[in-house]
Amino acid sequence: MAYTIGTTEPTEIRGGDVVKWTKSLGDYLPATWTLIYTFLDTDNQVKVTGSDNGDGTHLVEMTIANTQALDTSSGAYNTVRWSAQVNDGTDYHTVGTGTLKVKPDLVAATSGFDDRSHVKKVLDLIEAVIEGSAERSYLADSVGDRSVQYKTDEELIVMRSQYKRWYEKELQEERIAQGLGGNKTVRVRF
Repeated sequence: MAYTIGTTEPTEIRGGDVVKWTKSLGDYLPATWTLIYTFLDTDNQVKVTGSDNGDGTHLVEMTIANTQALDTSSGAYNTVRWSAQVNDGTDYHTVGTGTLKVKPDLVAATSGFDDRSHVKKVLDLIEAVIEGSAERSYLADSVGDRSVQYKTDEELIVMRSQYKRWYEKELQEERIAQGLGGNKTVRVRF
């Protein structure tokens, strides 16, 4: 099967993969303008420069080194902000911004690899506390001088319900992204 080059920026990639797309910018043709993407997370900045695709569009290619540099998460993915600018040697113009989810590189994963999302990790922890196989002290959090502890069974059940809904939504989105369709039944009456 041949690789299909997209015409929009990806919204999700896997670290270690090569990713390509073309960008059509009618006012900023590649013969005069250079398209530069800057990807930023809390620790890294990766710049990717587009090239002339020969058909009036910019061809952008993120190499393995680029995507591995963005794969710094210990969780299921690392959210990266991006901006795209064009440059004619004198002027810069921003032509787009967005976010990109970078999933961990499965080939370079270590033995302690955990591909669960944040929502799934919290749901599993809550269920472990309810079942008694984890201590309640794991469900404490502090930010600055504020701390929150979830200790009552009622609070745990409410939290579990919310996280279960969020996790089911993640699974639904994943099925749709894989082209499997949603698993919800739609009923109609004639």
